[in-house]
Amino acid sequence: MKERDFDLAFAKKLRQLYADVTGSRGMPDPDRVVPDDETADLVFAAAVELLAEVGLYNKDSQRVVQVTREEILEIASSRLSEIELGTGAERVTVRERKPGSTFPPVIVTGPVGGPFTEECYLPCHLSYAQEPTCQGLLGGVLLSWQGIENMAGRPNELIVTAAEGELIARAAEAAGKPGLYLGPFPPGGISPEAIFCNHSAASLPPGQAQIPIQLMPELKLSWTKIDLALYCQAHGVHPWTDIVSVIGAFCRNALESSISQTAGVLGAWTFTGGSTASVWSTDIEGLCTRKRNLWTNCATTRALERNVGNPVFLLGYASAGPCTEMALLETAAYSVAYTASGGELIWGGSTCNGVDTNAYAGLQGRMVGEAAEAACGLSADRANQIIERLFAAFEADLPVAPKGLTFDRCYDLDSIRPTRQYAQLYQRTKDALSADFGLSFTL
Repeated sequence: MKERDFDLAFAKKLRQLYADVTGSRGMPDPDRVVPDDETADLVFAAAVELLAEVGLYNKDSQRVVQVTREEILEIASSRLSEIELGTGAERVTVRERKPGSTFPPVIVTGPVGGPFTEECYLPCHLSYAQEPTCQGLLGGVLLSWQGIENMAGRPNELIVTAAEGELIARAAEAAGKPGLYLGPFPPGGISPEAIFCNHSAASLPPGQAQIPIQLMPELKLSWTKIDLALYCQAHGVHPWTDIVSVIGAFCRNALESSISQTAGVLGAWTFTGGSTASVWSTDIEGLCTRKRNLWTNCATTRALERNVGNPVFLLGYASAGPCTEMALLETAAYSVAYTASGGELIWGGSTCNGVDTNAYAGLQGRMVGEAAEAACGLSADRANQIIERLFAAFEADLPVAPKGLTFDRCYDLDSIRPTRQYAQLYQRTKDALSADFGLSFTL
C-alpha cells in the first residue's frame, strides 16, 4: 500500500469513529481536561476499532501490519500493572493509579530533550537531580562535545551521545542518587547504532534506563523500530513505548487525536512487548501546551486506566522559559491534570517547548513534584476547576510566551543554586497557587 492511501484510509475511519462517538452524546467538553468514565471508554473502544481496521504502516516495506480485534484485546489484558525503575536506594515502583488516588505519580524531571551547549549540560542536569522530588532524570541533548558537532547517522552522533550518557550519570551521582532512573538512554540518540552502542557500553542495569521506541504519527513504524524492540528483548530492557499524535493534521481535534494516540499505544505493544505508554500530543503549530493537548493526553490516560491498568507516562512542557511566572503556572496545570486523571508517571519540567538552547532549570522540576503532591486526592470536578483557572491566567500568551532566562542566568554555576530573583519568584508563585488557585501544598 502507498503511504498516501494508508493516510486516507486512516483519516476516513477516524472521521467515522468521531461521528459515532459524538453522535450519541455530543462533543466532549474541551474545558473538562480530566474526562469522565464514559468518554474514556468510548475512546478506548474507538481506538481498538481503528487499529483493527487500518493496522500499522511500515514506511520501509510499504506494507500494513494487521492485527485482529481479538489480538488487540489479548494484548491489552496481559500488560503489567506496575514496573520498577532505578536501582538501589533510588528504586521506585510505578504502580497503577486512578483519579482520586491519594499517592502521587512518580516524578521524572529534566530538560526532556532540550538542546544544550557543553558548559551548561552537567550543572543544569544536576539542578534537576538534586531536587527532593526528583525520582528520575530525563536528559537533554548535547549540540556538540569537545568540538565535535552532534550529527545523526554519523560517527559524531556516537561520540556526542556517549558524552551525554556519562554526564547524566555524573549528575545523578553528584546529587547523591547514583541509582536514579535515567529514562530513554542515551537521550540524544537518533540512529539505532548510537542507541545500541552507548546503551550497551554504559552497562546500566535493565531498570535504570529504557530504550525509546516511538511510533511516527499517525500509526507508522519502520524497520528501525522493530530493531529497537529486538534489542530490548535481547538485553532484558523494558521498552519506552512513546506515542505522539498531531492535532490539526490527520487528527482534526483533541478527540480524534486521543483515539489515534490510544490506538498507537495498543499497536506498539504488538511488537515491542512493553507495558508502559509514554503519551503526548502536539499541534500543527508545534505547541504541546494548549488545553486541547492536555485533554488528549488525559483522555488516553483514562482510557488505558479503565481498560488496561498499565503504567502511563505523561509528558509536560511549558511554552514560557525559566524564571517566569507563566512557566511555573503552566507546569502546575499539567501536573494537576496528569495527577487527577490517574497518570502513573510525569516526565516534565521542560520549558520553551523544548527547543531553545540552555533554556531549562531545576526549579521547574520542583514545581512538577510539589504540584502533583498537592493534586493527590482531588476529585475530577475540583481538578478541572483549578486547571480552568490556571489556563485563564496564561492561555492567551501561549503563542508569544516569554523566553525567560537561560540556565546560567538563573542559577549559580558553581553552587548550582537558583538566583535570589528566581527563588523569590518561585515562592511567590507557589503562594499564589495556594491562595488564588486552591492548591494545598504539604512540601
